[in-house]
Amino acid sequence: MHRTVVFAIAVVILLAFSGIVVAGEIGITVNDEEVWLGFPPFIQDGQAVVPVRPLMEALNAKIIWDGDNEVALAAKDDRKIIFVTEEDDCLEDVYTTAAEVPAFKIQNRLFAPLRSTVEQLGCFVAWNDRTRTIAISSSDEDLPVAVSSHVDLLDYRQDKKMDVNTATFWELLLLGLDEQMAQEIIHYRENHGLFESFQELERVKGINEEIRRQLEQKARLVYYVEGKATSYGGIFHGRRTANGEIYDKYASTAAHPSLPFNTMVEATFLETGKSTWVRINDRGPCQVRHPDRIIDLSRSSAYEIGLTRAIGVGQVQLKIVIE
Repeated sequence: MHRTVVFAIAVVILLAFSGIVVAGEIGITVNDEEVWLGFPPFIQDGQAVVPVRPLMEALNAKIIWDGDNEVALAAKDDRKIIFVTEEDDCLEDVYTTAAEVPAFKIQNRLFAPLRSTVEQLGCFVAWNDRTRTIAISSSDEDLPVAVSSHVDLLDYRQDKKMDVNTATFWELLLLGLDEQMAQEIIHYRENHGLFESFQELERVKGINEEIRRQLEQKARLVYYVEGKATSYGGIFHGRRTANGEIYDKYASTAAHPSLPFNTMVEATFLETGKSTWVRINDRGPCQVRHPDRIIDLSRSSAYEIGLTRAIGVGQVQLKIVIE
């Protein structure tokens, strides 16, 4: 609620300034940690602009106000920045070792372009279009890699394959089953719950391996489970997953203890109601240390549904599609 009020006030203030466009719901992360700068980013002349002081604090940089020259000076390690507004005189003689970043004031608060500020302090920045997040990192190795190759996963949609778990008697007949087998499948579902694998279909009277294989070609299984989830990234970013791929914490993937690789799963964070599709390409969570967790989402996918590192572990519902 607090952020909503701040955002509404920001819209009123910013619309009074020409050349400024409100950016909408844009998140900012610093070394994978979501941060809130007390004011939403906005766009001016194609650049994301943010308040200076909270950005410096998020980057663990020092910022001081030089009252004699009436300018703000930031420092991180051996790098220094001087934020120069149109009101400032030439300060080259005063701060010969400080890089200049253009800035301006709104309501006595100093704003500056995010990218140029971050890069002058030796950090790296990248835009993640899928999650609408500005990622800031102390190392370029932690920034998104091969993002475009995974965009299609976010657009995953179920095709017209029939779901055996929800198919009616007549729909099961359309799959090539006879009346007796169709009735037996419905009876099994009513007494044992939804099928969680095609192999389980062989427990149904009249369904042998050959018929099961035919159903695998024509149909799919969709079922739901609920449990705890978290995200993973960090030291795993750039390493190989259990199926041999290179793990990208900005891709739409996840780790599951047993689901077949490439299984598509829709994860819904129950606290926010937000959902995202992921593809299983890794094993986890560790069932010895975390027996109550059912899935590890990639960092980007978790943030997309609001399951940030600040929250840690959250209750999710998984829609699992076996085909």
